Amino acid sequence: MQTSAPAWFFRIQGPLTLEMQKIWLAGWMTSTMKAVGLRRAHDFDWGTAHYEALGALEADGSDPLFLEMLYTVRLHAKVASSLELCDTRTFHDINSDVVAATRNQIYNNLNELSNRPLAGDVQLRFWRMLVAIHVNEPVLHTSTNKTLFTSPYISERIGVHDFACGPITSTTAIALHSIVEACHLAISIVLEMDASTILSLPSLCFGPAVSYTLSILIKVFVAVSAPGNTYSQILTRETLHVREAMQKLISVKEALLKLDPHMGNWNTRIIGSVEWLGVWLDDYESIIERYEENLQREVAEQEIEGLSPNGHF
Repeated sequence: MQTSAPAWFFRIQGPLTLEMQKIWLAGWMTSTMKAVGLRRAHDFDWGTAHYEALGALEADGSDPLFLEMLYTVRLHAKVASSLELCDTRTFHDINSDVVAATRNQIYNNLNELSNRPLAGDVQLRFWRMLVAIHVNEPVLHTSTNKTLFTSPYISERIGVHDFACGPITSTTAIALHSIVEACHLAISIVLEMDASTILSLPSLCFGPAVSYTLSILIKVFVAVSAPGNTYSQILTRETLHVREAMQKLISVKEALLKLDPHMGNWNTRIIGSVEWLGVWLDDYESIIERYEENLQREVAEQEIEGLSPNGHF
């Protein structure tokens, strides 16, 4: 998008209005969240024009919820930029200094936002929780699997053969517990939302973000159970409660269908597409159980290859 509000509205003569500034920043928020979901190259940094537009909106103060959403999306941008989430060629180990510094800074920022007047708004709570997931995501990264974190979240991108299995450290354990907790909290927040609220949210970002939280839980499920894993020293598949999370989203889907029976809204379609994952999990877990019984790693890996390759969630 254009680098400033004047450039965005270059065809309109006269001074910029407050509404123009707001529209431009709304465009920045949307493009930023979509870039994070797609892991697409994006300029996350702010320039003078961004701060001027923000200052104008803060001085006006007529839309505090928009401002809080803007502050939250800026945290998403900071995480994506600092951890280079959108550069699939770059790998930051969870135990690296850059990840540690980013986590400390972002958690401090999240604490500040959590103490602001509108912090209890259900939308803001969801997007803040998504920040916590993103900042802990490196615990699931390898040098070759970052392409598996892009949307759409299909079974081919679960990563049954390319999952994090490094040495266990206290940092690894904290990050793994943190990302699982954040995923469950994010899904619980979605369960709290009125169906009408969900249908009013931008399907370009919200539906995929909900799907992302479940995809992360599935990646953890693989990382703690697949042949050759190390993360089972921290968590087990029984303690992840993946099916409970899925059931919550199925309940959300059922509520959405009452208002959107023909699934005309993409949030309904995306959230409603998680049910196939139960079949995938059943098949995967039966393979893992046979592997654990027989310790036949090669056979298990071959059977995993045959898991449904085209499902979406």
